[in-house]
Amino acid sequence: MTYRILTLSPGSTSTKVAVFEGEKALMRENVRHDPAVLAGFDRAADQLEFRTATVLDALAAAGIALESIDAFSGYCGGMGPTKGGIFRIDEKVCEHVLNCGMNHPAILGAPILFDLAGRCGKPAFAVNQPDTDELADVARITGYPGVYRKSHVHCLNQKECTIRCAASLGKRYDEVIRRVGGVDLQLLGIGHDGHIGFNEPHDAFDLGTHCVDLAQETIEANKRFFDGNEDLVPKQAYTMGIRTIMQARKVLMVVNGAGKAEIVKKAFFGPVTPEVPASILQLHPDFILVGDEEALSLI
Repeated sequence: MTYRILTLSPGSTSTKVAVFEGEKALMRENVRHDPAVLAGFDRAADQLEFRTATVLDALAAAGIALESIDAFSGYCGGMGPTKGGIFRIDEKVCEHVLNCGMNHPAILGAPILFDLAGRCGKPAFAVNQPDTDELADVARITGYPGVYRKSHVHCLNQKECTIRCAASLGKRYDEVIRRVGGVDLQLLGIGHDGHIGFNEPHDAFDLGTHCVDLAQETIEANKRFFDGNEDLVPKQAYTMGIRTIMQARKVLMVVNGAGKAEIVKKAFFGPVTPEVPASILQLHPDFILVGDEEALSLI
């Protein structure tokens, strides 16, 4: 089935908007705004109604009815450092970005998309944000009690860059990894159900990069990244497959806390089974497990 998707990105002096049907672009428009008009707004947030109207005008000029759009997506600044991926936009997201203290039109992405989607009863999504925080727990340690690192930087999302690189080369994600020489060091955590990456328990080991339906336990564990709101947690994810992980030259897993003790014992002192995906690491030639006393208490 082919979907019609509207995507947009509000910039300092223009709003970029496009509509795709599958991979076919039905319209691409860089709507430039008169600097004199923009100067009349005290804050970027005050431009919301104006920018929304310009998007609607661009659609009308292209002969595309708002009701024909299946979903709305785009760049949404001001969301703060998030995990990479796709997020459903709702009232809470809009309220957050409009009051985040950032005075740049990028904060209008989510509210514009949510407004347009609401007019025709369709969903709106923020996709692969540039401001991501996916540091492993061990990378957050500073050496000062109670002080932890976090990633908060305006840069291109690495996942999106790799996806685009693979597409431009006509190759799959895994082949791009092979072309650059493979993975030297694979840093992993482990889920309470034994998943690594987002390779959930299954009846077979998934080999390549693939899309997975997240287990409820994984959704629960990740809602801490979304202010505890389970509804905002993505229900699917793309993950590096078991084969690519196992092809890394060295694999380092870091675990901490008593809550991981049972799964550590099950994964590394039990049978190798796809029902416990991490157990495959028993077969890796250069695997190191690092954990605190609580996490390793049962072995």
